[in-house]
Amino acid sequence: MLDVTDREGNKKKFTGSAGIGLLTSKLSVEGPIGNKEKTSFIFGGRVTYSDWLLKLLPDKYRQSNASFYDFNLDITHHINDKNDLYAYAYISKDAFKLNSDTGYAYNNRNFNLKWKHSFNSKLYGVFSAGNDHLRLFDIE
Repeated sequence: MLDVTDREGNKKKFTGSAGIGLLTSKLSVEGPIGNKEKTSFIFGGRVTYSDWLLKLLPDKYRQSNASFYDFNLDITHHINDKNDLYAYAYISKDAFKLNSDTGYAYNNRNFNLKWKHSFNSKLYGVFSAGNDHLRLFDIE
């Protein structure tokens, strides 16, 4: 079983991490916004620059490319003991081409607002609304 849960940003201090590799890099930053203990954010991003590796392949593959990036932002606000508000945004682009015969590309934008209300110690409700836009396109 896979259990995926959101994590709130650090409400006390700014922290972050970054990584740089031969093919990809990543960055993550989190911290409080305004009134500490109430609002926090997490921002993360990844990018690839692997095209240089494809140029090392035999001549017939040198017109190939592969790339992606994605960014996400998560903002959490604690209104009071019974209410929390969450805003989330995700943007990505992915493209791959092997010679001139195989390829795909798409980009995605996702935005979501969520309100969590605790009715009592044993019952809570989560109300959310969102928008997602996926665009597929051909690579020439």
